[in-house]
Amino acid sequence: MAELDLIRELNIYSSEEDDLRNNVLALESYRVVGDESLRPSLAEQRKVGFFRLDRPTQTEVTEIVDLQEMTEVLQTLLQDVNILKREIHTARGLMLADFESKLQKKALELYCRINSRVDELEKMHADRVGVIRRAFRQQLSDALSNVASIFDKNYQNKMNSDQKKKNAKADKLEAKIRELQGVIQRNDMVIEMLKTQLAQYSKQAAEEEEESRPPTKSPSINPELDDLRENVFNLENKVSELEKALDTKTDLAANLSDEVDGITKKLEQEKRVTRQLQEELENLRENSEQEMAEARRMIEQQRIEMEQEMNEKTKQARDEVLSMARSEAAAMADSEGKKVMKLMEEKKKLEEQLAKERALVAELSKKKAEPVVEKKEEKVITDVDKIILSEQKWRVMVAKMKKELEKTHKMWEKKFAILQHSLHALKDESFLRQTLQKQAATLHHAAVSYATDTPLAILPTRPPNSPTKKPLPEIPSRAKSPANGLIDDENQVMSDDDQGLPPGVVPLPTPPARNLTDCADDSRPSTRTHVVMIPSVEAQ
Repeated sequence: MAELDLIRELNIYSSEEDDLRNNVLALESYRVVGDESLRPSLAEQRKVGFFRLDRPTQTEVTEIVDLQEMTEVLQTLLQDVNILKREIHTARGLMLADFESKLQKKALELYCRINSRVDELEKMHADRVGVIRRAFRQQLSDALSNVASIFDKNYQNKMNSDQKKKNAKADKLEAKIRELQGVIQRNDMVIEMLKTQLAQYSKQAAEEEEESRPPTKSPSINPELDDLRENVFNLENKVSELEKALDTKTDLAANLSDEVDGITKKLEQEKRVTRQLQEELENLRENSEQEMAEARRMIEQQRIEMEQEMNEKTKQARDEVLSMARSEAAAMADSEGKKVMKLMEEKKKLEEQLAKERALVAELSKKKAEPVVEKKEEKVITDVDKIILSEQKWRVMVAKMKKELEKTHKMWEKKFAILQHSLHALKDESFLRQTLQKQAATLHHAAVSYATDTPLAILPTRPPNSPTKKPLPEIPSRAKSPANGLIDDENQVMSDDDQGLPPGVVPLPTPPARNLTDCADDSRPSTRTHVVMIPSVEAQ
């Protein structure tokens, strides 16, 4: 508004200046061409009009005085116009300078306000970011602990079942290996026995051949030789068959030994894999424990920092209050002590003066004969009475000051008692804040819920009679769902109860009650998300 007023005033002054300039030009148009000042002359030229030719006229004698007066008036008017020009110019400069200074002040004030608001917004944003970071850290630690507990449970069960299967397979393989080793040993024994029999048969055949070799050939011995030859041939065939069987048995034993080696290698690989998995599981457990310990350490560090900050603030406030109270008490005590000292000094002076006056009265009472002395004695008596009255007044004043001093002492005692009570209240409040800050921040998950008035499908009026169908043993039976078949918390990530949480994790507090009047707009599906305001630490 002030700026608009200044602009209006400047416009008014500029219009007035233009009018004055036009008037001056109109006045100067009456001057003689080539003359700088108006001088009366007989050959004065006058302007007849603006829209026709100018004609010079002869000045009459009676018009000279009027012309002189007109010239003087015009000269004074021109001087006034010049003065007004200068004043208007200076006023305009002053108004422009004032306007610029006010504009700079307003701009500086607006700049400071914008900077302060930006700083407040940055602080608010930093606080909200810190709160959200702490909230997500808490959620991450809870999720990690939950995942670690579920992983430990399920992985341990899986490891146990796999270990049982591997142990059963290993037992079967060991039994098979033992059986094959027994078969190999039996086959080795059979081979050894056949080798001994073959050696015996060959030895027998050689002995029989030497014995049956006659010195001379006779036709009666030929059939026996043929029989022996047939027996030898049969034995050789049998030996070749036994050798073939022995080769097949050795091949089978080599194949079995290869299979045993492969099975042992597989067992070693499986053992190595199980060891690696166990090491990974141990590493995961250690990492989860380290993360949980780090989260607990950070929470404890934040709690200690908040406690230290609150203790420092309470200590500062207490020290400031105590220092102020002590300084005020010392000042009051000094002033009261100075007053009492002044009163005591005045009392001593009055007592000394009273003693002197009494001594004078005693001396004057001895001299009763002289009349002049009697007059002086009367004066002294009156002075003594005045001194006694003043002494009584001073005593009353001293008593009054003592009462005021006692009153101030009592007042300061009461103030100190109030300060002690307030310090106790501050300690209680700091303790309550510390206990509240130990709890986790209340966080709400924003979810989109859809609700309709009518069911989404044709629902049976009675539950189906199927006694054969039973719920799974690990899935608990649920209660009846509402008519629309929807659940409010279907988009919830974690369970509402605190089951499955590891030891040492603080459970989240219960969420506040929601105002249902805000959400009861229509029965149509609502796609609006519920905006959850996360409380800041300062608000707590």
